[in-house]
Amino acid sequence: MPTTWRNEICARAFATLAAYRPVARAARIAAPLLVCVAARDAVTPPGPAEKASRRAPRGELKTYPIGHFEIYHGAWFECAVADQVAFLARALRLAPRASDGQAARASVADAA
Repeated sequence: MPTTWRNEICARAFATLAAYRPVARAARIAAPLLVCVAARDAVTPPGPAEKASRRAPRGELKTYPIGHFEIYHGAWFECAVADQVAFLARALRLAPRASDGQAARASVADAA
């Protein structure tokens, strides 16, 4: 199926990019923060995201031994989603289910 999505950005977006400092502002984030990082990411270097997770008072870091795009499909996608659901359950104080994350972790272990 054809898509209408275009991989473009308007030039004026770059005017605010120089002032974008998520690491510097992370200490002000009062809400729980989950940062999912692909350790071998060549598109978005993991260092700043890792630093932001450490600076956020309620920050939590999940690191995956993969590249940038690997987290969007397959076993690593399932693992990341399970981690995100578990994080939301903790952050929202929901009762955990015994099966949360187990199947995704098993599929990652099988894929490795």
